[in-house]
Amino acid sequence: MTRLILSTTLFALTLATATSAFAQERTGFISAGVAAFPEFEGAEDYQVLPYLGGEIRWGNRYIALQGVTTRANLIDSSTWEAGPLVSIAFGRDDSVKNAVLARLGPIDDAAEFGAFVARQWQSVLRDNDRLRISLQVRENSEADGSGLLIEPSVSWSSTFRDRLIVAVELSATQASAGYMKRYFGVTRADSLASGLPTYVPDSGVRDVGVTTTLSYALNKRWSIDGQIGFRRLTGDAADSPIVTREGSESQMLMAIGVGRRF
Repeated sequence: MTRLILSTTLFALTLATATSAFAQERTGFISAGVAAFPEFEGAEDYQVLPYLGGEIRWGNRYIALQGVTTRANLIDSSTWEAGPLVSIAFGRDDSVKNAVLARLGPIDDAAEFGAFVARQWQSVLRDNDRLRISLQVRENSEADGSGLLIEPSVSWSSTFRDRLIVAVELSATQASAGYMKRYFGVTRADSLASGLPTYVPDSGVRDVGVTTTLSYALNKRWSIDGQIGFRRLTGDAADSPIVTREGSESQMLMAIGVGRRF
């Protein structure tokens, strides 16, 4: 619940700031529901929490919230996007379901601050589709040393029969050594407490993934929204004993909700 409050508060503050910054007519949507996702990076067990998403636009500029990430496009362009973003990275403590991993040292939730740039093309394969290439760079505020994450992605979206919007995104994440040690490393103290071997991961590609998002319009205002995502941990992240012995390389996200446009 704390994570939802943080995300909701962040979105509300960003909207309030933007409302005073732009005088153009606003459009947008909000979607609320539930989501199931791993308890922490590399976990085999899942948690279910409320999910909130939304977007508000002033012309080509926008602020978007998706789960725990908020980004703001500051460029008034139909092809380019760029601006700041902030996200929340979930931690790990002794309340996790896995008894072995519950004995590891706690990791607090952390804010991640960064920026993104994107380029999009319209009517690539169909009259109403969009191809978008994006690059996100963000820094984990709690990592030991640099907590840099670099995430390139490519997505395609289109509308079918004027009601169904389908979007598919492919992505990968490069993580710094500091980030990898925080979320996938096992210290000597962790080893003594849990029985897992010590492990010091290096920087590298943390994961590759694919996400599909669907939105079906019930009428001009209301919609049913859903999302399913799959990430595969790779490299030193996948080789961590947290993952190989007690967790999973496969990380899923499932969300469903109701949306309203305004």
